[in-house]
Amino acid sequence: MVQTKPSFKEKHKFIEFLASNQSLQRVQLTLIPLDKDRMLAAFLALSRLPKLEDLTVLGETYNGTLARLQRLLSDSDSKASCSKPFFDSIRRVKLTTGVPALSLLSSTFSAMTTISLVVHMRTEGQSLEALARLPLENLELSLGIGVRLWSHELLFLRNAKNLKRLIIKPEPFNPRGRMSTFQCSSTHFEQIFEKLSALDTLLIWFTLDMSNSYTALKKLGRSCPKLENMRLYMPIDLMAWLHVPDPLFPSLKFAWVSTVSDSNGFGNTNDSNAELMAQILNRHAPKLDRFVALNSYDFRPTNADPLSSLVMRWHVMAAVHVLNTPELLSLILQHFEEHKQDDFLEDRPTKLRNRSSRSDLAKLALVNSSWFETATRVLWSYEEWGPTLRDLAKIRSSRQQIYASKIASIKIKGKTGRTLDTTALSFPRARRLRFLEIGRQDGLPVTFVKQYLRPSINSIYFEVWDNSFNKELLTGMGTQCPRLRSLRLVVRENSNTDITPEDFNEFVRKQSLECVFIGIEPSLVTKDLLSTLGGMGTLKNLSIITPVSLQQIPDCFLDEDVGFFKNLYQVDLRLEREAVSAATMAIRHASRAKLEIISPGPQDLTPMFSNFKHMNSLVDLAIYLKGSDLSLDTKDFGCIRTLKSLEYLVVRREPPSTHTPIPGLHDSILKPIFGSPRLNSFTWQMGWLDVSIKNLCKLSYYNPNLRHILLNGACDLEALTDLPGCLFPNLQTLILQNPVLTGQRGRIVFKRIAAQILTHAPQLKTLSFNQDPQSKVVGSWRRLKQQGAARCQDLARFVRPMNLEDMLECTVPKWRRELNEAIASRPDPRDPRFTRAEAPEPQTSSS
Repeated sequence: MVQTKPSFKEKHKFIEFLASNQSLQRVQLTLIPLDKDRMLAAFLALSRLPKLEDLTVLGETYNGTLARLQRLLSDSDSKASCSKPFFDSIRRVKLTTGVPALSLLSSTFSAMTTISLVVHMRTEGQSLEALARLPLENLELSLGIGVRLWSHELLFLRNAKNLKRLIIKPEPFNPRGRMSTFQCSSTHFEQIFEKLSALDTLLIWFTLDMSNSYTALKKLGRSCPKLENMRLYMPIDLMAWLHVPDPLFPSLKFAWVSTVSDSNGFGNTNDSNAELMAQILNRHAPKLDRFVALNSYDFRPTNADPLSSLVMRWHVMAAVHVLNTPELLSLILQHFEEHKQDDFLEDRPTKLRNRSSRSDLAKLALVNSSWFETATRVLWSYEEWGPTLRDLAKIRSSRQQIYASKIASIKIKGKTGRTLDTTALSFPRARRLRFLEIGRQDGLPVTFVKQYLRPSINSIYFEVWDNSFNKELLTGMGTQCPRLRSLRLVVRENSNTDITPEDFNEFVRKQSLECVFIGIEPSLVTKDLLSTLGGMGTLKNLSIITPVSLQQIPDCFLDEDVGFFKNLYQVDLRLEREAVSAATMAIRHASRAKLEIISPGPQDLTPMFSNFKHMNSLVDLAIYLKGSDLSLDTKDFGCIRTLKSLEYLVVRREPPSTHTPIPGLHDSILKPIFGSPRLNSFTWQMGWLDVSIKNLCKLSYYNPNLRHILLNGACDLEALTDLPGCLFPNLQTLILQNPVLTGQRGRIVFKRIAAQILTHAPQLKTLSFNQDPQSKVVGSWRRLKQQGAARCQDLARFVRPMNLEDMLECTVPKWRRELNEAIASRPDPRDPRFTRAEAPEPQTSSS
């Protein structure tokens, strides 16, 4: 697209520019007064652009210019000199012209599909019939002083089915002048807008003199359902719309009329009538933002008549009624919620965690009945932080059912939750059940739990003891909860339950579960159960905290041609070491995985992460090693290189390791990370890791998107002074266990080291060290960060990552590089080409 304002001296240059840029598709040209020859030359150059599709000319295009262009196009010599017709590719045209030039537009731009016009009518009696043959999209008629427009002259608009904007205004426009009159019959008004279904803007800046405005406006609304902006200086009778069923203007947002009338005589000018009219207006224009009833260009409400002034005021006050609409009020009250970041295991919904937010909602419920209904529904529908049955027990028994009807989650813990007799209450909106401490002496009996099993339940969380989780309860869950989508079962102690592996597998097979969390007896986690879960197409989240061995994994999981867990998104598994390879093959479609390895297993096996190469969708990976006897060798950790889509990586030992180094991993621990260019976060909390400046430079080069780094190890902060430029322009979090300050370069200046950190990580928001005196560096960094926040943002905007060779060269001190170069340049005495004559003379000291 080209936008230009060619001057008199630059005209030839502009034509030459068009001649040398034949691929232009969009041109916007602003005309200033030029002689007719130069203007004609400009249009002729535009007409020869073979790919021109959109032409906008700001400034009036005169009739004489188009007439001469027509004659030039019809000249036989011109046609012979051109290989293609003029303006053969143009589709959209926007022009400003006079009435005499209208007849030349269709022949000049014969290929156009839409046209936007500003037409100046300077004399009376000029015909607008030429507009009927144009594909009008926008039309603006500017009437000169003394020019009158009659309604029959606009009947050509009946053919403009694609017209979107129609504006009729005086020229020049005087906002404080007297408003002229536009004579328009009701019949012509209806015929003009009968077929303009695409019209969205109608602005007539004249007083409309019309006999039956009610019928005309009614048919205008029916004919133009997309109308959003309307300015018609005519009286409007709102009472006549009282019994009209459907909205007349469903899309209207702005309306300006002359006055509001009450021709039916429903009453005097008072607040009650004005309020009723405002309600009628809102019903027929539900999207109306602004309504003005004033027969003047200036918006001065004091100049309106009393009835119009009252209706405008009541329309503004009608916005208050929006707060009584349950749907909109619910959206407003949602702002009292606090958002919580997603957990690794599950995406929890937003909760009212803040006590003050819950208190504010309780206060808002006292405003009126509508606010009470909405606020209590929002407050009582949250699972973890909302009111519980214990809170319901504190309410008067006659009003308990009001709140019970709004509870979406039922949570009971032990016998302390049985403070309320709920046998007489119904919970129609209950979707989630969460019962803790079922059974045992102080727990809940199974009969108490079964009364809450109902068809509306889609999520169950049972944390049980002893043998209370029995076959009776499992059967009740299967028969009374057909919409069950989320199941979480945790058994804290060994129980002698009567549920067999076949019973549990059959129960899971009949469900369409999306989220499964299992922490039950190992005897119930069988090959058949894992096969059932693997073939479940609806399963998205899977967590099995019961240890899984290689003998429990079906053999079919190792087949690459058979797809299991096809729709699985998140997975959390507790595995023995020899089962890791088979398990990762089964969950190869997952995007987020947490693997907890609990036993050492044989060390001479193939790498346990060898099937990572099949996990092409894995974005988030967490590896947890349980016990001090477990470790990762270079083969295991090297398999991470195959995860090209990895963005988040966590490697951690539990319990945490202190200063125990991992043999052979200091030099190779970061090499697999270099194969993940999309890595965003890296956490290493397994063994002590010494990060050299060389590897830090490689980490910056191969992983430019790193934003979070947490390392259990050491790094020489003083060596950062040897590195120019910026290492991590996007880094936001840096946590190191024990950065090294050797003091070999002289006295340690904490502010200087903090400045280097600020330079190499200008976007850093969180910096943490675990030992002194490194904590003084953190304090200096925070002060510098506060002082130069704006400078850090500018630095992060303009820095570019360094070249890898330059960074590696900078890691060697300058004096060491010069010494190495001098040694390398000295001839070798063992070289036969080396002679005593070429040998340098030994330097003797004068002292």
